[in-house]
Amino acid sequence: MEYGFHQRAGRSGEVRPVRSRRKGATRAMINLTENATAEFRRLMSEKGLDQAVVRIGVESGGCSGLQYNMDFDESVGETDEVFDQAGGLRVVCQKDQLAYLDGLNVDFSKKLMGGGFRFENPNAAKSCGCGTSFRI
Repeated sequence: MEYGFHQRAGRSGEVRPVRSRRKGATRAMINLTENATAEFRRLMSEKGLDQAVVRIGVESGGCSGLQYNMDFDESVGETDEVFDQAGGLRVVCQKDQLAYLDGLNVDFSKKLMGGGFRFENPNAAKSCGCGTSFRI
C-alpha cells in the first residue's frame, strides 16, 4: 500500500507529515492535536474502550445550523473514512460528511473557563461563540 503525506501542526506549532491510507495529496483530513489525542485516550481507557475509534460527525442543530458530534465506536463501516492519528488513534467519519469536516482540527484545553474540545474548521463560514456549531 502506498501512503500519501499530509501536514499536521505539532505541539509547538511546527508542521509535520501525517501518513494517510490513500494515495494523493488531495485526501480530506481530520486532525487531532496532541492534547485532544491524550484526552480521547484518557476517556477511552476510563471506559475500557482501548481499541475503539473516535467517530466525528455533524448534525442539524446548534445556534449556527450545524453542530459537531463525537462518540466512540468499536466498528468501522464501508461508508466511513478513516484518519490515522499519532499514537495509533483512529478517527472516522461518514464519507458523505467530508464536505463539512475536511481540514477539521480538533484541540482540547483543560482551562476552567472555556475548556474542553475545540474545533477549527476551514469550511465554516460562521461559528457560534461556544465553538461547537457552525454554518457552511
